[in-house]
Amino acid sequence: MDDIVPAETTYTCSSCKKKVKFEDIRYAADGKKLLCAVCFKKNEKSKKTSEENTLNAKKSSGTPDVPKQKPETLKVTCVDCKYKFSLKKGSKPRCPYCGGERIMRDDQFSAEKLLGEVSGSEEDTDSDTQ
Repeated sequence: MDDIVPAETTYTCSSCKKKVKFEDIRYAADGKKLLCAVCFKKNEKSKKTSEENTLNAKKSSGTPDVPKQKPETLKVTCVDCKYKFSLKKGSKPRCPYCGGERIMRDDQFSAEKLLGEVSGSEEDTDSDTQ
């Protein structure tokens, strides 16, 4: 019996269109294209140089990198359905879940604050009974 040797599978490089073996194929940065090892290395080098150019351009422009500020948000709870969500300051207070307009700030009722109030009120009642 003759041993059947499977034919080697070849893949086509998306960039140079050459047929290459499985060992020489790589996925591109986008995760979709197949590149041969040579094109992959070229692509990586060009990517690094473009990133370096971008960084150099930012440094030479003299403007510091300032992170974008997020608009101020409030943590709130809907009184009607108890749904917790964030609300931008200045926006219309309406629950996105039930549409209710009765909204209260959620940070008013933190566990520490409630425990502080309860322990403070117990001290008051203890001093009243003595």
